[in-house]
Parts: sequence; structure tokens; C-alpha cells
Amino acid sequence: MGSQISIRAGAQALDFIRANGLPQESIKVMVGASGGPKWFVLSGLDKALLGEYFRHRTSPLDLIGTSAGSWRFSCYGQDDPLAAHERFEQGYLHTDYSEKPDPAEISHKAGELVENIVSPESVRQILNNPVFRFNLITVRSHGLAASERKLLQMAGLGLAATGNLINRKHLSSFFTRTLFYQ
Repeated sequence: MGSQISIRAGAQALDFIRANGLPQESIKVMVGASGGPKWFVLSGLDKALLGEYFRHRTSPLDLIGTSAGSWRFSCYGQDDPLAAHERFEQGYLHTDYSEKPDPAEISHKAGELVENIVSPESVRQILNNPVFRFNLITVRSHGLAASERKLLQMAGLGLAATGNLINRKHLSSFFTRTLFYQ
């Protein structure tokens, strides 16, 4: 039977992995992208990383997340990361929406989920964790892309996509990124 894992790495990194395996201390940064329910695919990996692989880690690991990626990584920095992960997983799994949820309902449900994962005490744990260093990237929309009216917002997103095709620097006319870090 073939390998269950495919590793793609540059020549130098691949030589290192072949010679040393992948010691957890060699990982310096993890990126957790947006993805809504796609994060469920990574749930088992998170459990293995939190429960075994990173359990005794002492060197800093920068965690950089957006949306669901940041929710995942907020669990890493808590005193009991597996319990936080379980709250996240169960909360996400059992979140119910009306038949046709509007943006206000979706925002409200997301807020409830985050409050279930991150208590005021766990915020202090996350911000003061010397090993799992939480970094959050947010995006604020401008102009038509920020409209509450669906057609105007779609037009703004279309213009942003067109501007991006011309030159990526045009995205700054439509969005501002902000990095929050420890």
C-alpha cells in the first residue's frame, strides 16, 4: 500500500525531513486560512497536533489565522486546548440556522460560537501564551464591497476581482487588512 501522506517541500526542506523526520520544534509558523465548514477536514489533525505532537512544545509557534482558521488557533493557546477544540467542534456542528438566514442571523450565531469557545479567562490565556502565539488577520471592506445591499456588494466584489486581475495593489481600494498579534 502506498503512503497515506504526500509531502511537498523544496529541496533543502525535503533533505532536512529525510535526514531528521519532522521534529515539532522545526515548525515555526502555522497558517489557518478561512474556510467555514472546511475546517472540519482539519479537526482530526488539530486533535493529533494538540494531543500528541505539540503537547510538550516549549519553543514559540506563531499561529496566523483568518476566520475559521483563527477560531481553530484560539483553541491552541488555551490552558486546555483539547477541551476548547471540543467546544468549537461541537458548537459548530450543532449550530442551527433558520431556513433562509440573513447576515444578521449568521453574525449572531458566529458570535455565540466564539463566546462558547473563548471566555474572558481564555482570552488572557491566549494572549499570554508564550508557546502558541496567536495572530489574527482581519479584512475590512470599503465602498461597494462594504454595502449591506447584496447587488451593490456583488458589484463591488466584481470590481475588486477585476482590479486584482490588473494588479494586486488595486485590492487596497476595496479592502484593508489588519494584523492583530501578541
